[in-house]
Amino acid sequence: LYSSAASDVYKRQVVKLVITVVAMVLGDVACFAIGTVWFMVVTNNTVAVALTYCVIPYIIPDIAKIVVATIIANRVKKYVQIFN
Repeated sequence: LYSSAASDVYKRQVVKLVITVVAMVLGDVACFAIGTVWFMVVTNNTVAVALTYCVIPYIIPDIAKIVVATIIANRVKKYVQIFN
C-alpha cells in the first residue's frame, strides 16, 4: 500500500516536472517565432538568415536556462504555497 502511494506521488511529481519543462520550451519557441518574423520584416532577410542570427546562437543558452529554472522552481515550491 505504501509503495503504491509513494509511486503515485512520484508519478505526479514527474508529470508536473514534464509539464513545467514543456511549458518553458513552448514559451521559448513562441519567443523565437515572433522574434524571427520581426527580424525578417525589419531587415528584409530570409528565414535562413533570421534563424542564423536570432535562433541558433541562443538554443544552447536557453536550454541551460530552462534546466536552471526547473531546478530552482522545484526547490522553491517547497516554500511557496502557490505551486501546490
